[in-house]
Amino acid sequence: MRRSGKLVACLVPVLLSAQQPVQTAPVLVTQAPASYTQEARAAGVQGSVLLYVHVMPDGRPGNVTVLQSLGFGLDEKAVEAVRSWEYTPGKVNGEPAAVAVSAEVPFRISAERGWSVRRTNSRVNYSGRNPWPQVPPVLAKYTAPDAGSCTDEAAHATFVISNEGVPELVSATTPMERPLPKAVRDAISEWRFTPATVRGKPASAQQTVRLDCGDATSAEPEPSPPYRVGGVVTAPRVLAKIDPEYSEEARQAKAQGTVLLSVVVDRSGRAKNLQIVRGLGMGLDERAMAAVLQWVFAPGTRNGTPVDVRAQIEVNFRLL
Repeated sequence: MRRSGKLVACLVPVLLSAQQPVQTAPVLVTQAPASYTQEARAAGVQGSVLLYVHVMPDGRPGNVTVLQSLGFGLDEKAVEAVRSWEYTPGKVNGEPAAVAVSAEVPFRISAERGWSVRRTNSRVNYSGRNPWPQVPPVLAKYTAPDAGSCTDEAAHATFVISNEGVPELVSATTPMERPLPKAVRDAISEWRFTPATVRGKPASAQQTVRLDCGDATSAEPEPSPPYRVGGVVTAPRVLAKIDPEYSEEARQAKAQGTVLLSVVVDRSGRAKNLQIVRGLGMGLDERAMAAVLQWVFAPGTRNGTPVDVRAQIEVNFRLL
């Protein structure tokens, strides 16, 4: 019987009860850039690695875990860079405390306009009773979509990675997404992966990818503080979501409970700047973050215009 996390399908209003500690997020002070690997540069890989960062009370990163991977050695370079970052520490009830947040490490080779991998997620396909140990697929051959197909909108793709590492059934992530540009579909079809494994044997996996298009000078503008729900500001709504998987440590311990996340849902309907408000540990906090990063939202609005909105999300883990 498969054991997985089940999710509360609604957003939680950002209201603090008398029993809930008042928590503030760490603030990044110094940020060393990550260096490219020769293999990634030769392959032309551009994109972002997303990380879970447990910021300690002294403002230094403790545990750093990859949430979304690029492969080609860039994950390791991202972790190495983030370990040298410094934060103003987060606080709980006014006192410095360990607070976990997400961090995005960009990799860009050229200032020219072109596609880059912004979000990725893998889910290994396995129907047996014991899916552990398992290793997700890793991108091993990359082809960039033709830059001439760039648009102002991101491309959201889903596909199956066969147990031989070949992408199949490439399509838009959900029916509500616009059709994939042919250049993106063709490029993904040429990608190759080191296949996933379950208990040492090759397995297929479901993969989702978001590709953005722009140039180095058209990076996201300096963000303004997100709005809070209320008055003329409406809350985001969940349109599509994936369930997180249990970590092996939590499954063995039969751990259950709820992870409470604070997130910013941006005007494009994607989660960013995640923060653990109440965690469970044993790898479940990271699994909750990785799942919510893949969710699609109808963005919150202010006077009818999409804006960045701060919200809270409960991710409920129950063993079935």
